[in-house]
Amino acid sequence: MRMIMFLLTMLTAWQLAAASRTILSQEFNGPALSDVKSADGWMLQRFWAGRLARKNGALELLSTQTGKRNWGRMMCPLLRHNASGMRLDLVCRVRGTGRFRAGAVRYYPDRPVPQPKDYIWSGWEPLTAEWRDFSMKMDLSGELLRGLNFVLELDGDGRLELDAFRVAGEYDETVRIDAPAPILVRAGDPVPPPCFRTNRPGGKFIVFSASSVDAVAIPDMPAGVVTADAEGRAVVPAAMIDASRPIQVFRLSLQGNGLVKPPASFGCAICGAILSQDRTTGSVVITRIPSDEYDTSLQAAKKAKLNGAKTVLILADSIWDFDRGANAADRMNFFLRKAQGGNIKVVNYAVHGDRIDKMTARFKGDLAAVDHGKARYRDLKNETPDLIMIMLGHNDTATNSRSDFASPTVDPEVQKAKYGELLAALKETYPRSKVILLTPLAVNYEGILKRCEEMRKAGRKLIFRYGDPDKVGAFRKTLAEVAGEHKLPLLDMYTPTEHLDNKPSYFRPDNVHLSPRGYGLLARLVLREMGK
Repeated sequence: MRMIMFLLTMLTAWQLAAASRTILSQEFNGPALSDVKSADGWMLQRFWAGRLARKNGALELLSTQTGKRNWGRMMCPLLRHNASGMRLDLVCRVRGTGRFRAGAVRYYPDRPVPQPKDYIWSGWEPLTAEWRDFSMKMDLSGELLRGLNFVLELDGDGRLELDAFRVAGEYDETVRIDAPAPILVRAGDPVPPPCFRTNRPGGKFIVFSASSVDAVAIPDMPAGVVTADAEGRAVVPAAMIDASRPIQVFRLSLQGNGLVKPPASFGCAICGAILSQDRTTGSVVITRIPSDEYDTSLQAAKKAKLNGAKTVLILADSIWDFDRGANAADRMNFFLRKAQGGNIKVVNYAVHGDRIDKMTARFKGDLAAVDHGKARYRDLKNETPDLIMIMLGHNDTATNSRSDFASPTVDPEVQKAKYGELLAALKETYPRSKVILLTPLAVNYEGILKRCEEMRKAGRKLIFRYGDPDKVGAFRKTLAEVAGEHKLPLLDMYTPTEHLDNKPSYFRPDNVHLSPRGYGLLARLVLREMGK
């Protein structure tokens, strides 16, 4: 009954908004806790007063004495949304003794530590023995924030019980933003200002930005506001472009909508929440490529023999999926179009974590067996590729400590059978497409062994290991058999990456996934093989 009444209160608080989106929702149904520093995402700060507990399905803040005052304050930093420019409705259900107020602390890009003026507070409200619904509005429409944490404060000798906590924001779901294609330039050359196309002529948009030297970072820091012109074009000004960074990402959102923050793992984030957009936001990646890499990649693309192919389809794992906008597929697409004409395109349907058994099940429509990545394949059968490249093996040959690193994730017999099934399905769907198989890369195995040993010493119970030479060798042998039986080309990516100078520079710290230098190498290797 308490929850039904709470939801009715939420409806009343939001009914005047054109549309709203819940950006934080909490209930407190965990086991009892007493005198803790944090619970359910709420926490105490060392310079605040109060004690935390959880009982009877509610979070409880108890006041403590500091100086001459009895009080307590707790904060919730769980918001996975940049609330810049938003209008928020906060609703909570409370009871207790004393009085309380609710609010938030705003974190600004130019202030590492918030000041008292950065807090937003409601007025003080009395607490009673009966549950009551409290709501307040926060207008952040003129704010550019790097973060927002919610706070509740108790005043007097008493307690504050919190039964439920919700935050919603007005959200315009009708806005449409089309991002430009990834921008790749030779290092030192000027960068054309990214131009987004929107359906909001004269509309104001917040530009979020992030830059990095070794990966596509998550753009969740506001860089400024731009206004779309009479045709709905919103251009990122040159002043926001950082020429010193090899990779920079811009993401555009309508002022007032804020920005949903992706998960912490930026590889998965980029291939999911950022660049697979719902069109209410748009993202573009700028990559500056060292001059020697740029020139050799362009020459390789000029020599690539496409034999009339206009659409190249990539089916692969995270080696091709991570860092979309700056990875090997994006580089191939850019250099092929620049070298051989703008009507060529590389379409990338790679899925992180993929294996031959998963790919086969997903392509055949067995989504009940393989839920992971099914959204990526939703439009796959609408493609009309002339050339299909398949590169797997990194996850298929992975092993773990449960088997004492003795067995690959997918047995060689299964690998071969599943490749046969996949090739049959591809032939049925794309009868005129040419298929090319690629071996896996030679990962930085020395670094992987060192990392696994560090995890073992740290007490990690389950350790995964990639790139065991014997298991990858068996996979390559299986792949050669498949290629021979089906009369398909097989491109060797393993041998040219086995003994690289300064090998760690081609990989991320996990020694499996590629750095920008690694993406450049992979793209050039494929283009060179296509030129033979």
